[in-house]
Amino acid sequence: MHVKSVTLEQLKKRYSHPSIYFFRAIELNAIREACPDIEFKNPALDLGCGDGFIASTLFDERFDFGLDNGEAKDVETAIHAKRYGNVLIESAEKISLPDENLEFTFSNCVLEHIPPIDPVFSEVGRVLKKGGKFLFTVPSPNYGDYLYLTNILKSVGMRFLSQSYANKRNQLLNHYHCYDHEEWRVRLKRYGMKMILYRYYLSKKALMLWDKMALQCFLGRSINGNFENFVGRRYARLIECLVSNDRVSDDQGACVLIYAEKM
Repeated sequence: MHVKSVTLEQLKKRYSHPSIYFFRAIELNAIREACPDIEFKNPALDLGCGDGFIASTLFDERFDFGLDNGEAKDVETAIHAKRYGNVLIESAEKISLPDENLEFTFSNCVLEHIPPIDPVFSEVGRVLKKGGKFLFTVPSPNYGDYLYLTNILKSVGMRFLSQSYANKRNQLLNHYHCYDHEEWRVRLKRYGMKMILYRYYLSKKALMLWDKMALQCFLGRSINGNFENFVGRRYARLIECLVSNDRVSDDQGACVLIYAEKM
């Protein structure tokens, strides 16, 4: 099983909101660029699978297992579309798979939404075989600081409101864990896993555009139900440019990809 290239056009067909397909395009590019030659094997688990679109589009083979708690109500789509061999509707804090059963666990923008993260890492460490792979993406500590309104408020001297907006946005997005790679390294080691590589992605310019489009869609929806299409067309050229060329240095991205293996 290998990572495939996913185009912006593929994502536009799936998502109508420009912030969503823009964010996902940069994210999936980052995963492909970080793991071009890594072979992932079944039995594999997509932890927090949702409707299964991301895993089924990003990887060239079907996962044996998808897992989701079902709160978002989209896991039924994954079941009906047969995007996984089996779908487990349960908590990631208690996975109903035997010890050392999996070769690979994948989790895309899920772990940050789970308040008690240590039980999840304990379970991932338990179900992975020795040498098994764990690949996940999460927001970094830069996320709140890179938001559009955060920076606008800061630029006019409203630092308190700027920080309040950053905190509130993370709260509304249910971001409980916005750590740097070193914090994830420590947490992985605690449960018998070793971080092999990390990659930050989504520049400040990109996240500002993401937040700006999201705000405009939110405000414009009350005026025109089709406002998302208008925003997408308005920023189409900038979206394409950033998807093709968005690069960050060192730890300067709004999100971080982590690849680890069980020791």
